[in-house]
Amino acid sequence: MTDENGRRTDFLPTDLAWLAEHLNISPGCEPDSGFGPVLGSLPCGVYVYPPNTVVLREGGCGTDVFIIRSGALSVSCAAGHAAPVELGRLREGDFFGEISFLMKTPRSATVTAETECRIFRFKADVFAGLMSRNAKLERRLRKTAKTRLEKIFLERL
Repeated sequence: MTDENGRRTDFLPTDLAWLAEHLNISPGCEPDSGFGPVLGSLPCGVYVYPPNTVVLREGGCGTDVFIIRSGALSVSCAAGHAAPVELGRLREGDFFGEISFLMKTPRSATVTAETECRIFRFKADVFAGLMSRNAKLERRLRKTAKTRLEKIFLERL
């Protein structure tokens, strides 16, 4: 298993449209609609992670939020266990990193690429700006964080 940051890659116009639709930022968003500079300003943009790459490590620092464009990842937690326990799997359209983003705490789980993955990476301030303009996105993020925290807590009992 490697512990890399992945490789930044150029995003495609279809990536922009997919992301805008997925985040419900601007229905029918065209690549030249002004959303391109937002994605282009991301410090990591779209990253490609090979299989068996740790994307986030439990206990690590960071508040970036990640949205999976393609691929599959596993989520595991070692705290309170002799060996890591798998908490779930993530796929296209899922996001992760939201617990640390919302609570400003260390990462609560390890996320590992199972297949090659293309993942959007948002700095916390950029994602906070998107959330401030999209109440539905904020509700979804908070609901997901709550559900995942409950699962982590129950696994530790």
